[in-house]
Amino acid sequence: MFLAILFLPSMIASTAAFGVTYSVNPGDNISAKLSVLKPGDTLIFNDGTYYQLYINPANGTALKGTATAPIALKAANDGKAVFDSGGTAEPIFITGSSYLTLQGFVARNSSASVVHVYGGGRGGQNNDHITLRRITAYNAGADNHHVFNIEYPQTNILVEDCAAWGRGRYKFVAYHSSYVTFRRDWAFWEGITTFGPAPRAPFAVYGASNVSLENVIGTNAIPTQVDDNYYTSLWHTTDDAINYPANNMTILGSIFYNNCEGHWENESASAGTYMKDNYFSIPVNPACPQFTTRPYGDGLTWNYNTNTGIITNAVFVNNKVGLNQFGAVGSPLLSNSVMLSNTTAVVSSATHSYVDFWGNGDNGIALKSGDQTINPGYDSNTFGTGAYFFVPARSPLKGAGSGGSDIGANIIHQYVNGTLTQTPLWPWPMEGRILAEKGISVTYASNGGFWNTLNGVYSTRADK
Repeated sequence: MFLAILFLPSMIASTAAFGVTYSVNPGDNISAKLSVLKPGDTLIFNDGTYYQLYINPANGTALKGTATAPIALKAANDGKAVFDSGGTAEPIFITGSSYLTLQGFVARNSSASVVHVYGGGRGGQNNDHITLRRITAYNAGADNHHVFNIEYPQTNILVEDCAAWGRGRYKFVAYHSSYVTFRRDWAFWEGITTFGPAPRAPFAVYGASNVSLENVIGTNAIPTQVDDNYYTSLWHTTDDAINYPANNMTILGSIFYNNCEGHWENESASAGTYMKDNYFSIPVNPACPQFTTRPYGDGLTWNYNTNTGIITNAVFVNNKVGLNQFGAVGSPLLSNSVMLSNTTAVVSSATHSYVDFWGNGDNGIALKSGDQTINPGYDSNTFGTGAYFFVPARSPLKGAGSGGSDIGANIIHQYVNGTLTQTPLWPWPMEGRILAEKGISVTYASNGGFWNTLNGVYSTRADK
């Protein structure tokens, strides 16, 4: 007796040490390929342009991996597998899946969100343990749509080493979700002229709890027409404080610069905001007062919020106002931070300790024991803006903070799961992809980035 074995075209699989590896090409039936995947399997997308990656139990393509055997969908070559719906669908849509990793893709030109992890409303089911890694995405649909949209009851979602630009209200948003981490994501805000008045921002934590932002960068939230909207670096709020409180947000090692406003802690944001090792630089852009009546020029705003929060090891440089409480009842606790060359360092009565005030037009607050008024010693002539991302080895701020800690930020090493590692953050992990696809260098000042040079940043252990 002979057993016939049929191999379908482009469906030939190789057995790996862990699961089975399949491949797919443009023009293939992706749904058919997804439907055979089991825990531990991998589907490789060969180079080319695809219409859509649609993962939904409604059509038999929900992907359910396990903690020990996740399912992986990967580009054969980083950045060479492209999902482009031409504005007629969402290029990447995921619902009803778990323990799933997507890696190495480009997604663009959507009718709604570009990368949409969706768990609510008609036709949606919860997702958990989804990882989006090394994905560039741009051009959401007009109206209230976003580039990376983590929406409705999701949990344990990681968006790592991704980048977003082009049309879209928010570039990265966690909405009505929990335990979402944005890690080493770059958001370049540009372009949405509809759906207003409504805030726009590179990042938004909106009715979401236990959200972490680790080494993210948000920039360019600047209006291009009269619309009277908020343009902030990060918008933290909720529209349902009972069912979807915006509590326990953590921001570590992140950079917010050149937007109309910096981080905006809205009055409805909930308790538990913790911020460490962050950089805020929001110089006044003439387009902001020209096109909107909303506030502008604040590095960090605590807007009528009754909750306290912790802000430590921050650097505020060249803001109209470094920290603006905006009549807040609750007072953030500011410590071990630098206020440098701001028009006004602090507005209102933030509780503070061990803050260095240098070169501000007005400190705006009475100094306390432990505060400093000394030059931090940043060498911007050598390093460029990157000089503000570490405390120089010979700075008088070394060991001058509470408990012998430094005053200033450390944004030259990677944060992972809330822990500062010794893994270098620079050059930016997606430097090559972003430069090739967007034409901007995240790292080097010669092409729009922060650093004149990285020589000496790590070899001299300047952070120690």
